[in-house]
Amino acid sequence: MRLVLAVFLAFCPLYVMAFDFTCAREADYLPEVDPEAQELFMQARRAEVKRGKKDQG
Repeated sequence: MRLVLAVFLAFCPLYVMAFDFTCAREADYLPEVDPEAQELFMQARRAEVKRGKKDQG
């Protein structure tokens, strides 16, 4: 395994291993959540978490 890694590193140019990383928050680039969509999501989430008929097999 070490030999394979050594060979890879020997023949892999450094610019291939380098990459740019930009830290970003979702709130910075995603649009506001529609209040109606949020309420529908919360209703579905409550139904998913709450035990009931759907859990009886």
